[in-house]
This record gives sequence, structure tokens and C-alpha cells, in this order.
Amino acid sequence: MLLASYLRSYGIEAKIWDYSVEIFSEENLVRRLKNWQPDIAAFTALTSNINNAACISRTVKNYNIDIRTVVGGVHASALPLRTLKEFPSFDLLIYGEGEKTLLEVVESIRDNTHWSAIKGLCYRENDEIIMNGPRELIKDINEIPFPAGDLISRPLYRGSAARGLSSTNTNIDYILTSRGCMGKCTFCGANIVFNGRLRFRSVKNVLEEVKELKHKYKTEHIIIMDDTFTTSAERLMDICNGIKSLGISWSCYGKVDLVDEEKIRIMAESFSTVPSQAVRVKPRNMTTAIRNREMFLIPAMANCGIFFGAAF
Repeated sequence: MLLASYLRSYGIEAKIWDYSVEIFSEENLVRRLKNWQPDIAAFTALTSNINNAACISRTVKNYNIDIRTVVGGVHASALPLRTLKEFPSFDLLIYGEGEKTLLEVVESIRDNTHWSAIKGLCYRENDEIIMNGPRELIKDINEIPFPAGDLISRPLYRGSAARGLSSTNTNIDYILTSRGCMGKCTFCGANIVFNGRLRFRSVKNVLEEVKELKHKYKTEHIIIMDDTFTTSAERLMDICNGIKSLGISWSCYGKVDLVDEEKIRIMAESFSTVPSQAVRVKPRNMTTAIRNREMFLIPAMANCGIFFGAAF
């Protein structure tokens, strides 16, 4: 949704067809392609669904070989050359942060210019796969428009849940208040896409998105997906107080080494007027979770009435 909103901010029409929640059929996809006649079909894929994305892109190319197929996401960023070599149905690959690169791809097709100047892009030329240099990260992520929530059918996403809540009965949405992580966890893909850099959205920008979710989409609960939401106590307090003033419940993820008693208190106080909340902590490595010096989190959160869980 962020890629779509970024393109639309430059006057480029975009649609989202999410076959992770929709039932896929070639007939349905071809019907959509005939009705809309896109120039580009772009795919975001994890390792777990890269084969599905490649299958759908083959359907696109079989319908019209002139439609440019572009893949991005964590898998593509981790293995750019291998991905294009392994899946010939993808014409182009974006590695790293995708907004500006995808915009330049669209503009290049429109203006009939060559791919060679587009940073963060891999492409095919004759029998070779060319990998351009990396793109710099967006300095101010506040400039990225809010996700294009109007492009999805929101009822299709009911069924996921937050601790203590069911999205069958509660309208749940997800937000990111930052990008990246300064951690070096070997099991995480954040470093691959964001180069180990952490960038924060402003508190004002975050709360404006929460307001939009509440008033435009009737959101009742938000899940903050950052790995590093609890990095700054001051920022945490400002966001928590802002969400509390909107009367909306929330839950979040956080690194275990970035949570302490002060931050637990701040979060607990912001939960005082809402029905359900949770904090999930991510250990730095497989042994951190059982170190005595960090086990204080369990009674500290329990004493504050916070549901919690753990994930790697």
C-alpha cells in the first residue's frame, strides 16, 4: 500500500490485487488485466511466497509479454541476481527500499529511457543480468504518504488477531512508525533492506495516520509493527499519550534490550482507557530470553496488566 500511495502522489494510477487473501485463478487475473491494461505488474515477495509470485508473473507474461514484471521485497533484496536467474518471468528486480526505484522504473517506461541509470535495480539485457548500484535510503520518511488503504477490500483481511482480540469482531490495522533496525540479528531481514539504519517518523506524522485510520476506516485497534518502537522513552511517551487521547487500543513489538521499567510504565499508563493491549518482545538471540537480568520484563509487564509474548 505504501508503494501504491507513493506512485499516486506523483499522479500515477495504481491498483492492488492481493492474492495472499484473494482466491487466485488465471481467469480472474486475465480478466483484470484485460479491463485495466497495465504497463507494469509489480510483486512484493518473501522467501515463503516467491514461487507464488513467479507463478502469477508467468500468467501476466503469457497474457501480454509487453507488460513489465517487477519483483521486490526481502527475498529479492537478499538474493537479487539469483532471483532473476531462477525466475525468468520477472523482467526487473528492485532491491532495498523500493519507492523511488519503482517510481523511476515507471517514468523510464513512460519516457522510453534505459534502465542503466536507475539505482537499486537489476534487469536483463540480452543474456546477461545487470545489477545497478544501490540506492540511498529516503532521508525523511515523513514524506512517504500514508498507505493507500482505499485500494484494498478491507473485509478480506479479517481473521488475523492481536492478543486478546479477534479481528472478526474488532477492526484491526497495522502501522509502522519507523523503518529499519540497528540490530544485527542473523535471522532478520531488516538489515538487508535498510542497511542497518534506523529512521523514525515524527510523532505528529504517526498520530495523523492513526487519526486517519480511526476516522476514515473505523479502526478500533492498531498493531505497531516496528522492531524498535521502544527505542526512545520520550518518543514512546508522546506517541502513547497521543493514541490514548484518540481512545483507540493498540499493541506493539519491541526488542527485549530496548524495554525497561520506565517504558513499561509509560505503555501501561496509555492503556488505561482501552480494553486490550499487548507487548511482544524479540530476544537479541536464542539465549537472551533466558538470561536472568532480562527476566524482570515478565513480572514487570504482568504487574502492569500488560499481555505479552515472545518471538524470534
